[in-house]
Amino acid sequence: MSASIQRVWILICGSSLLLSGCASYQEKQIDPKAIALDWANMGAKVATQTLNSKSTDVKTYDLEDGISLHEAEVTALFYNPMIASSRLRSGLPEVQRKYAKLWDDPELDVDGEYFSSKQDDPLNYSGGLSLTIPLSGRLDIQKEVAEETLNAKKASLLAEEWALVIEVRERWVERNFILKKTRVLKELIADLETAIKLVPHFRAAKVATIVDEQNLLIEKEGLNDNLRQLQLEVQQNKLTLLSLMGLHPDIDWKLSVDEKEIERVVVAEKEKDLLSNPEIQKILSQYEVAQLRLKLAIRRQIPDLKLGLGAGAEEGTSLMAFGLGLSHLPFFNKNRLEIAESKIEREVQGKEIQKSIQSLLNKRASARERLKIAEARVQHMETTLVPLVNKQLKDAMRLTKLGELNIFLLVDAIQKKGEVKLSLIETQVEKSYAHLQALALNGPTFTSSTPPAEKTQQNNERSLNVYVY
Repeated sequence: MSASIQRVWILICGSSLLLSGCASYQEKQIDPKAIALDWANMGAKVATQTLNSKSTDVKTYDLEDGISLHEAEVTALFYNPMIASSRLRSGLPEVQRKYAKLWDDPELDVDGEYFSSKQDDPLNYSGGLSLTIPLSGRLDIQKEVAEETLNAKKASLLAEEWALVIEVRERWVERNFILKKTRVLKELIADLETAIKLVPHFRAAKVATIVDEQNLLIEKEGLNDNLRQLQLEVQQNKLTLLSLMGLHPDIDWKLSVDEKEIERVVVAEKEKDLLSNPEIQKILSQYEVAQLRLKLAIRRQIPDLKLGLGAGAEEGTSLMAFGLGLSHLPFFNKNRLEIAESKIEREVQGKEIQKSIQSLLNKRASARERLKIAEARVQHMETTLVPLVNKQLKDAMRLTKLGELNIFLLVDAIQKKGEVKLSLIETQVEKSYAHLQALALNGPTFTSSTPPAEKTQQNNERSLNVYVY
């Protein structure tokens, strides 16, 4: 083998060694049946153990003795599949930030000609290695863009987590409302049964007929039907909560509703600064990203330096070559299109900030009015209406026992009591929702402890949040 051919083989082998350090592809199979089976087998014991093993909170969680509101929120942040997916995606900017400043790989070119002749060295060849040196400084700006994009993703993830917590609390308030409504209906049915038992006395006194008795029975059965409808709503509410928590619907999970716990977590504190709202944080970061992209577009007008070194042989004579050039000359184009588009995008993001702030302030004003009216209604009902209807029913029962047999007065008193109590519950729920709306607009009561993408995968692609209440 001639010396020139040996040199070509050395060049090719060297290139092969460089390529051997590249990442290799490995296929990863997903078995849907196995995923479904694992989920179905994750009962309260397994869920509790996994939750506690990954928790950074000092408190331990036990889902076997019933799920409290606080445990439901933590479970949702841990197991909810939508949040888990968003958490993984939020790691992409972290990877971009990590590798943003890497130079472009050098380029290798090899050319050759082989002459079918009797000369001693019939192979002519040349090879060159070229490298781009980023004189423009664009890599530093690319890293800034990646870092600000990471901030935007973190704010977006925090907004998603907070929205999930608020939705869990809303559904918990709804569950408490349905259960309280169920108790009021049962109490109303019991009052009607008491009235029905008195009907024979009314009929004996000829102040009631069999039709009046049938009307009471119809009213009672209508309430029983409403009761069955509420039982269905309780089940649907449970399924919704299990879905938010990422728990299997066919497992017998127990939900422990505590009114004092609800009252403690739905009440909003005084209004916080605008920057406490994660949506505002996100749009501010997006504006900074747009601004940095404009800076990058302007910096790209500056050409990068290209260096090249080469060697070869021609007709037995060794050659050495070098090259020096610029990636482009800012003469005709000057990257005007990208700069113009980036300027518009920055203006758009600026308007988005204005729109978001105005929207937040309008929503806060609406929440204040909503809460003010709900609190006034609840106070009026508790101090005036409820005592009145209770007294009316008590007096109607007392008069009945004294011989003042007026079935219409008694039934009307029973119905009024039920209507007012149901209305009070609905108003109390409206008050809770108003508090939750104000709380949602204030921003999270916890700080995100989501680790970077690589650590997230090591932690079973899940993380918790540290609560401050």
